[in-house]
Amino acid sequence: RRLKRRCTKDWPSCSLCIRLGKVCDYSNPLSTRATEAAGLYPLFENPSCLFPSSFFMDAHLFAPLNTTNALTRVPTSRLKLITSDHLAIEERGALHEEYFTSMHQWLPIISEKRLLDARLALNDACHDLLLLCM
Repeated sequence: RRLKRRCTKDWPSCSLCIRLGKVCDYSNPLSTRATEAAGLYPLFENPSCLFPSSFFMDAHLFAPLNTTNALTRVPTSRLKLITSDHLAIEERGALHEEYFTSMHQWLPIISEKRLLDARLALNDACHDLLLLCM
């Protein structure tokens, strides 16, 4: 409670400032904020970067991409074929275990729960690519 007390700005000094050995501050914080805000007005009047009018003229140009996965255009069977050439299905468990006991300790960027989720691993091209990168 003692820390929440503020200067009451009594003239010439309030009892809190006298007890703490401070000088009462009678400046108006609103006037200093107003002068700071006044310096920003020229920035709003003449912006240096104009918003492109093509945003309103061509909506398709600025539309977000519809794909949720960057690998959707790559045939999943092709990635699975490449993965099977370099990594047998029996070795995947050992690869997961080795990664999570070594590299994951220092750089935990992969969710172990999601990586080991068998439902995602069967149809996800990203999972196969991740295994190849490991």
